[in-house]
Amino acid sequence: MFGYKKHQNDGFQDIERLFESLSKRDSKQKLRVSVDAQILNQVNVLLESTNFRTKLSWGKADESLEASLQVLRSSISSVRRSEVVLEHSLSQSKRLEQEISDSKRTLENLERNHRNADAKAAALEKQLAEMRATNEATLEQLRSTATEERLSRVQLIQKEKQIYQDAKAMENKKNAETNMLKALSNRQYDRSRKPKIKQTRPLGRLRSATTKDQLESDVIDRLKANEEALGEENEDLESLLCRLESLATRARLASEAANKAI
Repeated sequence: MFGYKKHQNDGFQDIERLFESLSKRDSKQKLRVSVDAQILNQVNVLLESTNFRTKLSWGKADESLEASLQVLRSSISSVRRSEVVLEHSLSQSKRLEQEISDSKRTLENLERNHRNADAKAAALEKQLAEMRATNEATLEQLRSTATEERLSRVQLIQKEKQIYQDAKAMENKKNAETNMLKALSNRQYDRSRKPKIKQTRPLGRLRSATTKDQLESDVIDRLKANEEALGEENEDLESLLCRLESLATRARLASEAANKAI
């Protein structure tokens, strides 16, 4: 197209130059018909050549324009394909961004859960340490209590043995006094069954007999008092034995509980 305009301008310039030359010649002299004919022929030739060059330029311009259109169409197709690829890439990028955002959110949740788990673990460890310390203190207390209970149990057993020995000795004493009392009673009974014979005794013997009877009566009274006292002591001993048995039972239960705890 630009080539066509160039050739057309060249043709018009040639024509203008010819008309200028003609005008110059007319002004100087009269032209001849042959000269005019030659000039006209030259003008026709120039016009034909100009038209040919113009057509040729138009053809070349059409071909160039068609080629440019083909290139433009291919470029448009390439651009459209690139747009499709770009849209697909954008959609993939958006999906990847969403996945990255979800992964970040999941990672934050996991980190928060991990921190919460660490805090709970620390609290549980602290609570476990406190419970362990409390259990150790309780265990130590139970051990000391068990030791004290064992010592108390040993002391109670020793005390029971001593009380049993004292009770046995008191029972032997009571039996001895009872046997003595029975013997004296038998002697008094035998004496009361004998016939009374009036005899004249000296005053010293009468006094001695009276003193002996008085002594026997005093012994009987003392034995009765001792028997009553022994009965009361036996009652006291029985109540004390009951208390000791209950204390021993409690000590045994406490010792068993301490052994189980240990």
